Order: sequence, then C-alpha cells, then structure tokens
Amino acid sequence: MTSSAAETEALLDVRGLTVGFTDVDRSSVTLLRGVDLAVHRGEIVALVGESGCGKTLTTRAVLGLLPTPPLAVRGGEIHFEGIDLLAADGDAWQELRGRAMTLVPQHPLSSLNPVFTVGEQFFDLLSFQGQASLGPVGYWRPRLDRATRARHRAATIEALKSVSLPDPEGLIERYPAELSGGMCQRVLIAMALLSNPRLIIADEPGTALDVTIEAQINRLLLTKVREQGAAMLYITHDLGIARELSDRVFVMYAGSVVETGRTGDVFARPRHPYTRGLLDAVPRLSSAPIKGIRGVLPDPKTLGSGCAFRFRCDYAIAACAARTPPLSQLSGLHASACLRAEEITL
Repeated sequence: MTSSAAETEALLDVRGLTVGFTDVDRSSVTLLRGVDLAVHRGEIVALVGESGCGKTLTTRAVLGLLPTPPLAVRGGEIHFEGIDLLAADGDAWQELRGRAMTLVPQHPLSSLNPVFTVGEQFFDLLSFQGQASLGPVGYWRPRLDRATRARHRAATIEALKSVSLPDPEGLIERYPAELSGGMCQRVLIAMALLSNPRLIIADEPGTALDVTIEAQINRLLLTKVREQGAAMLYITHDLGIARELSDRVFVMYAGSVVETGRTGDVFARPRHPYTRGLLDAVPRLSSAPIKGIRGVLPDPKTLGSGCAFRFRCDYAIAACAARTPPLSQLSGLHASACLRAEEITL
C-alpha cells in the first residue's frame, strides 16, 4: 500500500451485510450476520477463518452470485466505487462483474468449461464480457469476422504468456482436461486479469493444488495484482498465506467479522479469543504442543443471540450470552468483537 487504508477511498465497502434463507419449516435462518468489510484501492486484504464461517458466501454476495432462491440479502449495504450494488439493477451489476471486479475461484479443474478449448473460452470472454443477454446474431458475428478472431487470438496468447504458461499458441487448442491443476489455475488468473479489473477476489485459489504449486500461484497472483495496481480480497483459511500476502486482515467466525486490523498488528497481538485460537493451531517447528480450538462451529439455526464463539471460548462470561458484541475500535485500525478485548492479554 502507498498510503494507509484510513486515508484512501474505499473501493469496496460492505456494511452490516445480512444473508439468510427460510427453512422448510418456515423458520428464518441467518448465515451472514452483519458483516462489515472494506477494501481500499491498491491494498490486499485477507479474509480468514475456518471452513463454513461465511467467507465464500460473503464474496458471492459481493459479486451478486448468491444462489437465489433460497438465499437472499436481508440487510446491509454493498458499495463498489460509490455505487450501491444492492440498489442497482441487474444490468449494472453485470457490467461491473467480470470487468471492474473479477473472481479467481478455488477449484481450477471444475471452473473451466470442459467441452470448450482454452482459446474458445477466452474468445467468448473477450467478445461478450459484461453482456447480460445475447442473440444468435450477436453470438456468431465476432466468430465470422476474421479481424476479430485474429485480434482475440493475439490477446489470448499475450494473456497466457503473462502468467508464464509454456507454449501459449498450442495451449489455446487444448481442453481443460488436458491441463494440470496448476495450469488451469494460471488460465483462470489470466482470465481474471484480462480486463484490468480494479478489484480481484481470489477465493482460496490454491485449494486443489500441492503446496509448491500453490506457492507459485500466490506469488504470480501477488505480482500481477501489484503490476496492475489493483486491489485484492484474498479468501483463505491458511494464516501463513494471509500473513505473507495481505496488508490488512478480517477474521470471520459464524457469519460475522470478529477481528480486523493491519495484518502485522492482528498477528502480533490478537484481541479476540478466536483469532488467538487460530494462531495457536498453526504447526510450528518447535517442540511446543499444537493447541486446537475445542468444539465445532455452531449450527446457525440454533445460534440465537450473544457471542457466537462463547460455546468454545475459555474467556466467556455470562454477559457474552446476553448480547452480540459489536466490532469495536481498539487502536488505529485494530478492532475486535469481544466484550473482554481490553482486559484480556491473549
């Protein structure tokens, strides 16, 4: 970052985001509970937490990709470059998605269409990106135009070269099943960067890869984001990756943000018991025993009011069950949603 997050304009500003659904017994179930999240221009933000805590669901809401029904946004605001996305029509959202903000998904082998070659998928992306609907004439016109085909082929080869893929001329004729997981992920990164987006959302892009390839993918992604001057929201459950890549970090638990701040501050002095538990669970080279977090994530159907982490917390008191603690500022950009954040040295 060239300046502090507090001094720059928020590129993505999520406030009080609430997402839920109505169960078969007509009861209301809340999955995201007032999520507050901001990404500023030129910074990399990590969103961390256990699987099932709401990280991917948050990004799907931001991109307008919730599986509706049954899921629906029930409250809050999502602003991108000052535009209120929840108040915008579908065409406005479609125009932003894939151009101004793009997604690098977590499953490279299943995120590309298996029946089209790499070149065909790039061609469609270059030809129809941002268009909500397309008729037969619109679909075939670019395919029948020799100049368009040549231009898109050159752009595709250049994009594949930019992510260090070998033999891009031959690669465009191959199908996803003919590529390794790491190659598929590089193709997806090239697609995500194709429109020079202002925000890239990377949803655990190394999940299906071995650790060596994952490290290569993360270095590539970081380099390309910096080169393009874009911002990135990186979703991960790996605290080591979050520490290495991000300027700021948001820690999620059971559908809400429980701690946030500059990455170095949060990792050096966590002020929420859940964050401390995540850090204690990271394997170390020393002989010190690894501490886990007892229990499991609570069922959102039976969560009720109060701090969602109280069932697993060694510092819980009676007041923790009475009300949900707000995300309160501690110092600088550091904030915690713990009633005892000021009195407990973790």
